[in-house]
Amino acid sequence: MVDSEGSVRLGFLKKPTYELKSEFFPSKVGGEVAWLSQKNLPDLSCKNCGAPMVFLLQVYAPIDDNDDAFHRTIFVFFCTQKKCAGLKGTYRAFRSQLKIENEFFSHQAPDIEGAMKAFKEMKIKEKNSKKSAQKVTSTDATAKDGDEEEKKNTPDGEESKRSEPESDESSPKETPNASDYQKITTEFELDIYGEEEEVTKQIRDMQSNYDKSYEDYWDQQYIYLASRQDQKLIQKMLKNYAKEYVNEAQELESEEFQDSGAAAGGDNEDTTFLDIFKGNKVDKHFLVFNYASQQHPKQVLRYTYYSQNGPLWYLDKKQIKSKEVPKCPNCRSTRKLEFQIMPQILNFVEFAEGVDPDWGVINVYSCRNHCVSDTQDYLEEFVHKQDSD
Repeated sequence: MVDSEGSVRLGFLKKPTYELKSEFFPSKVGGEVAWLSQKNLPDLSCKNCGAPMVFLLQVYAPIDDNDDAFHRTIFVFFCTQKKCAGLKGTYRAFRSQLKIENEFFSHQAPDIEGAMKAFKEMKIKEKNSKKSAQKVTSTDATAKDGDEEEKKNTPDGEESKRSEPESDESSPKETPNASDYQKITTEFELDIYGEEEEVTKQIRDMQSNYDKSYEDYWDQQYIYLASRQDQKLIQKMLKNYAKEYVNEAQELESEEFQDSGAAAGGDNEDTTFLDIFKGNKVDKHFLVFNYASQQHPKQVLRYTYYSQNGPLWYLDKKQIKSKEVPKCPNCRSTRKLEFQIMPQILNFVEFAEGVDPDWGVINVYSCRNHCVSDTQDYLEEFVHKQDSD
């Protein structure tokens, strides 16, 4: 659950401590969707190719002073087809809201402690079952040998008749519905914590000075950040990003960056972090992104709805301005940045074979009015994906 204290809230992954079902209103990544409203589920097909999308995550974010949003969850999905990469509609988000009195859940707070206890007992049973299954492996092998011997003494045709299950023509066949989606096999609980006020203020200060020159402001930021960062991370940042942002006259060959000595300034031991960047004009936005990320390297989500901070952009290109975000089609209100999905999540989540998503940051914008619809239980919100290159 996300609170409204005014700070940036950070999301971290942890192994589930209880079954992440709808009645517990979880924030989670992967696994089965824990739908909020249990009816009128959204169409989860890609707007470009029509394929079922992959469920990425959901964030439970109720609004304290809005009766229509006593329960409120935003769900994010994406398409895995390579032909859809970079196209609009490849990433989709849906918002569902319920009042405290609703047809699906009790107004009583869910028993999380009881759920955690039951979950722990279930895991113990599963572990014991696996041990029992391992013990009977040798017995199964012996039984199989006996079956093979029996087959030798069985008249032709009789065995096949005996082993074939009877077809049930009356059994209904499963048909896909509008809520079909693909699942990530790994499932995580999303733990949400507040970012330190000092860090949030430092990010906000840097964001408010993007228009200042390197000489007037940013060179000093390099010095400030250099005193707080691991030098190995600095070298990695240079290898991956410096070449793209240096002036043509000062552009360095990629081979130079393979040499840690060159990345650190060559043979000159007095070379400083500032010397490396001065004149190279490394992307200011990436510098801020890198600073924010390194304060908590395992953060996978930044919830900024109640914060004064602007979006944490990965690079200076492929951004979107607030005025460019489409208005809510249901009530025509403007939308506001609710949360950002960080690229660090890709280091922890296991996707299906052949699925290799990539992004710099994913921004999810939601209706400022938290509007509801008489005909839709899931209203689509706006997603902006900023690429990593």
